[in-house]
Amino acid sequence: MIPTAEKYATVGRRIVAIIVDSLIVVSPFLAVYFAVEYAPFSFLAWSATVDFVFEAVGIFAFVIYTVSFHAIYSQTPGKMLMGLKLRVIKDDGAPVGWPRALIRDSVWILLAVLDFAACFETYLINGVFSESYSPFAISTLVITALWAILLFGSVLNHYQHRGFHDRLAGTVVVNLKAERLAEPLPERLI
Repeated sequence: MIPTAEKYATVGRRIVAIIVDSLIVVSPFLAVYFAVEYAPFSFLAWSATVDFVFEAVGIFAFVIYTVSFHAIYSQTPGKMLMGLKLRVIKDDGAPVGWPRALIRDSVWILLAVLDFAACFETYLINGVFSESYSPFAISTLVITALWAILLFGSVLNHYQHRGFHDRLAGTVVVNLKAERLAEPLPERLI
């Protein structure tokens, strides 16, 4: 059964869920960074190599985090907090599974690989992370920003609030609270 219009997740709730997920993934990295960089007893020297590895691990951690949670639970912790869940339209609420999760997040995976390549190129050219970025690094940033704008535009303009990635994977993000309220109440046993 395809959910009715009031059950679809709003863009605002989806954005808050993304922010929560980003904070969950980034927080451990920030904690380690500040502990190493600013602790008076720090025994590690923060170098360009450590910075590069840190950024690379962070990029792929977010991809693994989102794909795994979508595949196993059909929702990330951010979506759980906001009462949102992915539903597979064709299978009447069946779990998303690995193939659909990978398809749904495929563009973000590609952008993560491009961001990693840009990070690696900047590291190779400069030997350090600096304020000067190559045209390739700048173009990956522009492509990522344009994709995010197009994605949210497609979510805003679709009657089910489905982005390109949702349509590609056959998923829809629903508001679980509205879905539960719309379910018929069980009949009483007398």
